[in-house]
Amino acid sequence: MPPRLPGLQTTAGADVALRAPSPPSKWTVLVIVGIGVFMCTLDSSIVNVSLPAIARHFGGPVGAAVEWVIIAYLVVIAALLLTIGRLSDRVGHRALWLAGLVVFTIGSALCGAAPALGFLIGARVLQGVGGALLMAISPAMLTSAFPPEERGRALGLNATIVALGVSAGPTLGGVITELASWRWIAGAVFGTLGAADAGRALLQRPGDPALAATFVHGYRAALLVCAGIAALGIVTSLLRGSEHRR
Repeated sequence: MPPRLPGLQTTAGADVALRAPSPPSKWTVLVIVGIGVFMCTLDSSIVNVSLPAIARHFGGPVGAAVEWVIIAYLVVIAALLLTIGRLSDRVGHRALWLAGLVVFTIGSALCGAAPALGFLIGARVLQGVGGALLMAISPAMLTSAFPPEERGRALGLNATIVALGVSAGPTLGGVITELASWRWIAGAVFGTLGAADAGRALLQRPGDPALAATFVHGYRAALLVCAGIAALGIVTSLLRGSEHRR
């Protein structure tokens, strides 16, 4: 076996050092986390104005059963926030945030393809689990990315994003219900596209390629499943609409 040349070892070490990834910008982390927080808070209020349309679609009154479309999402988030925050300290913030991204995306697509009211409520529960994962971990990710003297600003911007998502929901919900269908409000578009933007940027973070490689295949598969379910729901609704017109 030929001896190793010290010069080559030094060069290889230098190449590895030169290729060492740098951590992401704090503002990049804020944008990525902000997209997830905005999606979660938007879905907490965007469904409100579409309850009459949902009730008509499933042939029921605007009562307690339909209101669980909103209640289920909010209750699940409120119930899981503290538990997930504690769990993230043990498992890791980024791993759980990515898991929440996938769960939220799947729940959003299932909401858009719901064939029955009970299914829609169950999908909102799943969506709430993903939303809880995103919202509980977001402050910790921001405080980890920002230095101590700038953490107040980062958390303030995060609170502003929360307020924007809650306030924009009813307006967007009314416009989409009027121009399209409540199924788009339920999250087939907003959840999938928003999660795709945030997840792609997060997975391209150069600081942790091993974790990104672990999640990238599952994330792409989740997006494909969501797209297929959403397309199936749209086709089903069109076929049912044509049968009713006959």
